[in-house]
Amino acid sequence: MKTVYRAFFIENGASLITLVSNHVEKHELSATEQGELVPNKLWTAKIKHCVNVVEAPQARRLVATDTSGRHFGICSATGEILWQSKAIGEGDPGVIFEDRAKPTGSEEVFVFVTWPGVLQRLFPDSGKDAAQPVKLSSKLRGLQVISDDQRLFITGLVPAQSDSDPVGENLNLLDYSTNELIEVASNTFSMGIKVSPSGETALFVYLAEGASGLRSDRSERWEIKDIQSGMKLCERTFKPGEFFSYDAVWSPDSQFIAARNSKRDGHLILTANTLETVALIEGRNTERPAFNPQGTHICLCRADNTAILPIDTLISRH
Repeated sequence: MKTVYRAFFIENGASLITLVSNHVEKHELSATEQGELVPNKLWTAKIKHCVNVVEAPQARRLVATDTSGRHFGICSATGEILWQSKAIGEGDPGVIFEDRAKPTGSEEVFVFVTWPGVLQRLFPDSGKDAAQPVKLSSKLRGLQVISDDQRLFITGLVPAQSDSDPVGENLNLLDYSTNELIEVASNTFSMGIKVSPSGETALFVYLAEGASGLRSDRSERWEIKDIQSGMKLCERTFKPGEFFSYDAVWSPDSQFIAARNSKRDGHLILTANTLETVALIEGRNTERPAFNPQGTHICLCRADNTAILPIDTLISRH
């Protein structure tokens, strides 16, 4: 593969979806003797300004979302676009939620929340509303679903009390049946919260002021906290001008965090236990990385030479 903007593993890691120049592409994957995964393109679907894709395996659909909050139902086997929703507004990536309260068995629902706080739920097979859109109480970011127990985490923005105060954040559970937000971490004044796939810990990102007080001297401070107790487990402050959190992703086993430098000149992999760097991979015009579901490989999205590499090999090189 050459330049890839985003990558998403589907079919339990057997296939890869990539976003390339207003196109959604599906690739089947095969392993080399060196352990790399090699893609073979199967189909291409044209969707302008697409920024996210999630898989609904029961429905055999992919739900793609563009920058306006318009969603597209794609047949995962053929790439045919089967339905299209109206634009509802920008938001962070949606998720597939399994409503396990149904007497007939679990039911897949695509859940999306706009930045101003509008909650949308669609059936991924048809694109029809699973419920009418609901306006929630605050501006919201970072919807995540924990696959084991289908908990929905979301970050709420707390307005600043004055011009000199920062905007705060609180971490909430979203009750799917009542639309209630249940706070699980109080006002943190962080810049972003990313919950681990286990649902037990989260990465909290803060802006670290340099000694000079200049914007150019700022950097990020990362803290891993236990969600239930609020206890800080480890922290790390990066060098001035280094920013990684926007495209940081957890590995499926919650053992690693991968990210790209905001300067787009490389990827790094850190252990979540200490936030120490265990791999640093150079690359030009890098984008958000993606772990496969087993956590054995990572897709490093970058200009000209996007590759899917074994984690063990990358770590052993460091």
